[in-house]
Amino acid sequence: ADVISSSVGYIIDYSYEDLDENTVAVTIVVDLAVKKGVAVFNSAGNEGLTYWEHIIAPADGDSVIAIGGVTPDGDFWAISSRGPTADGRTKPDLAAQGQDTYCVNPTSTDRYTTANGTSVACPLGAGAGAIVLSVMPTMSPLELRELLKSHASQSNNPDNFMGYGI
Repeated sequence: ADVISSSVGYIIDYSYEDLDENTVAVTIVVDLAVKKGVAVFNSAGNEGLTYWEHIIAPADGDSVIAIGGVTPDGDFWAISSRGPTADGRTKPDLAAQGQDTYCVNPTSTDRYTTANGTSVACPLGAGAGAIVLSVMPTMSPLELRELLKSHASQSNNPDNFMGYGI
């Protein structure tokens, strides 16, 4: 695989201080996949309105492209998990529509529906990454990450809600 879109996320048995890219096992494994040449996109999480509030592992990885959620109007979606990481890095990296996202109805072969969550935002980001790689196939995952961040809507003013933007 050249691109992975993942919605896994772990916070149980961890503290916020563990979100430092070096503690949670799944984050270490995902960063290893990136070192082997796979661009890994991971959902930031839907913890924005919970006690946790922060991103989930492995979205804390320094090589992972963490995708947060926005509304259909492009505003930060309050349910989306926030950064920064425990060691102060901006997260999520990017954002895509996570609220009322038009998608295939999983119970039908010919119908569409809407869904919510960073688990539907993440594949949108990964799809954009795959398109870029289709025309620049020698680009490394870290080069892809930097290219996407540098061309996103908040590239000059990233924050811990939408990262570098849409």
